[in-house]
Amino acid sequence: MIAVVKAKKGVEIKEVPYPQMNPDEVIIQVKYAGICGSDINRYLDNIFLPPGITLGHEFSGVIVEKGDNVRNLEVGDRVTASVAKTCGLCFYCQTGLSPLCDETKRLGLDYNGAFASYVAVPAKLVHILPEGMSFQVGASVEPVAVVCRAIRQVGINGGDTVLVYGPGAIGQYAMQVALASGAGKAIVVGTRDSRLELAKKLGAAHTINVKKENLREKVAEYTDGLMADVVVEASGAPDIVDDVFATVRKGGGVVFAGLPHERSNFDLQAMVRREARIFTSILNDWCDFNQALKLLDYGKVSTEGIITHEFPLEKFEDAVKAVLERKAVKALLKVS
Repeated sequence: MIAVVKAKKGVEIKEVPYPQMNPDEVIIQVKYAGICGSDINRYLDNIFLPPGITLGHEFSGVIVEKGDNVRNLEVGDRVTASVAKTCGLCFYCQTGLSPLCDETKRLGLDYNGAFASYVAVPAKLVHILPEGMSFQVGASVEPVAVVCRAIRQVGINGGDTVLVYGPGAIGQYAMQVALASGAGKAIVVGTRDSRLELAKKLGAAHTINVKKENLREKVAEYTDGLMADVVVEASGAPDIVDDVFATVRKGGGVVFAGLPHERSNFDLQAMVRREARIFTSILNDWCDFNQALKLLDYGKVSTEGIITHEFPLEKFEDAVKAVLERKAVKALLKVS
């Protein structure tokens, strides 16, 4: 079967063996897989990945085999899956913090991922897609689940003004999940008019192009001088932390959902003086996945305008190029 496999430099698209499964796993024929920023960083060697690992963790497909111990799933089920295998026994796993488990093994990083014709996944990570949900939307559940966790971490009160940095896929989903969670209005910050226009179509009350407008002045204008109740940093840019804390109100909440790959320098004194509640968020858990499935199924979160490009698996590098050149908001690989 064909797979996108990490090489010493970049990736190889090559034939690999059909996956083996244990009694607690299922084998899924992959239909669609989404390209995440972390996949691109592994492709660019910004994140170390051992050669030989198949990339990919956002996907949907159909179960074609199941292990002898699997009782809750059937061959033919249309599914997606969570990313992280955890021990289930440690302090973190038993206190609702399973993404922080020290034994975490991540799909497409620590074991072979979904940029392949078939993938073996523990049955306990698998979620059945709602009836009528397309495989394209099913491949988007994982990034929405990431956002659900971030929004849950920071907490939103009914009527809150939420400011989102970064109108990429994660930012667009964050804005929608915030509104679905009770936010009164959302403001989205970015540098590209086309993506800011998309944010407005998906529900943003205001957008700010920081190349054309004064960020802090516009946030003050849109919040009657108070600044935002909640700020979601979804860009992963390392140089905007001071802006993040300048645009949250005193006593407000900040969650960092984007993962920078460089160190950040920021004004700690200014941060402390605002007495903001600061959260970070990584990965997702079973509850986040269930919430994401419901939000997508009920139409509270839309992928319209976010999924912009599809490529065959063999054109992985073309898909990466489309994302890097900002032609694609979210690119999917059509695998089978």
